[in-house]
Amino acid sequence: MSINPFKNSFEIEATNSTNNVGQTKISQSKSAMSPKIESYKSVNEDDLQCFDIGENYIDTTNMGSQELNAELERLNSEKTTATSNKTVADDEISAVTSFSHPELASLKEEMENAYEEYQNALSNDASSNPEIENLKNEQDSVKTEIETKTNEISTKENEINTKENEISEQNSTIAGFQSELSTLQSQLAAVPSNIEGENAEEQNAAYEAQRQAIQGLINLKQEQLTLAEAKLARLEDENETLKNEKEQLEKEKEELQNKEKEIQNSLEQLISDTTQKAMETYNTKKEALETTQQTMLENSKEKSRQYQEEINAIDAQIVQIKNAQREQGEYTIRGDEVIALAKQYEGLTNNDMKDIIEQTGTRFDNGAWCADFATAMMKKVYGANSTPNDFANSCSMYCSVPKVVEWAEQNGLTTTDQAEVKPGDAIIVKNGQHIGFVVSINSDGTINTIEGNTLDDSGNYDELNPGQVNKRRRNQNEVTTYIKFQF
Repeated sequence: MSINPFKNSFEIEATNSTNNVGQTKISQSKSAMSPKIESYKSVNEDDLQCFDIGENYIDTTNMGSQELNAELERLNSEKTTATSNKTVADDEISAVTSFSHPELASLKEEMENAYEEYQNALSNDASSNPEIENLKNEQDSVKTEIETKTNEISTKENEINTKENEISEQNSTIAGFQSELSTLQSQLAAVPSNIEGENAEEQNAAYEAQRQAIQGLINLKQEQLTLAEAKLARLEDENETLKNEKEQLEKEKEELQNKEKEIQNSLEQLISDTTQKAMETYNTKKEALETTQQTMLENSKEKSRQYQEEINAIDAQIVQIKNAQREQGEYTIRGDEVIALAKQYEGLTNNDMKDIIEQTGTRFDNGAWCADFATAMMKKVYGANSTPNDFANSCSMYCSVPKVVEWAEQNGLTTTDQAEVKPGDAIIVKNGQHIGFVVSINSDGTINTIEGNTLDDSGNYDELNPGQVNKRRRNQNEVTTYIKFQF
């Protein structure tokens, strides 16, 4: 699908880059001279109608700052577990589709042995009957075509399953952005202005700082929401295309199967009893394999769907906690905001990203823009002058992966210990030549990432084929180091 219909969505001015909201907390005075900023709880349940969390609702009424932080940490841990479980379910789908699952591998071997015996018996019959030989060759050709179509259909089914999970996640993401935006807008409207009386100048300055912090987050949420809605439209279009392609493949397969039945009916009139029995055995084994595979595939897809729903529910609770924290004056920007923004560009190509990256004041190195993407995302989220350890300015506008690593080493921010890594930190792979953001770490140690200038997990990076913004799953042995943006 062409990206042009959504071009404007991706050309939003990076207003956050001038707000310097960075990591701001305004709740109590930071010095004895600063006024106390009241907590404004102007959002009620009606404001959250677009974000139905049902039984997953968390009562945050009496939670203090420490309790909210602890709850957020717990939820993030649960999300990591659920994400890891979904990864296992998705791996199972791949294993079932490819027949590498042990149960299916055994049934497949039985079917192949039965087919070999059938073919041997058929060859014996064909040696004395040229008509059988011709039908056998035709059957072999049709069988090969059917297998090809079957594999193509399975691939499309898996792609559709993945796409529908992504659509589910995207709808949840949009609802979360809407809820956060509603909360922030209500807060902004409730901040006093033009206070008069004792310490009025100091109080007004503090309130203005609060307004700027809230407005910076509003700008970020508005941009995330606009991008998310455009991405949802792309996902839905892509899913519709996949369904149409699958339908066409199924029609072609049905035609081939009908042709195979005609050949088999002709053969049954000519072959010996021995060959007939061998054919029946093969058909029985084939049916058993196909039935078992279909059942296992449906079960694995259902598990994947359920884990995605669990992730969505946890995300809803995380939004609740973030809203509650902001109602208490907590405006810290965490790494999850970087990931949330970066994900919205998923699927966009080298050409799509050029203007987006350059609009942030970052160079775009055509065909080698992974560090440029990381820099642009950090600027958009934190503000150009508020990135952790002044990352953006330290790298200037000419960030390369080696320069990023050098900056991180100088600031003591590199590690090879996964336990120290949090969402929004960076992963360095390809012997120090490629960078991406860490989304989560699975129970098997593999790392889920979102990266610029890469292909998806089905393909390898090729400098002659410029990459996209894509999710990846990296193995531990690929990692050169991690960079701790969050601290």
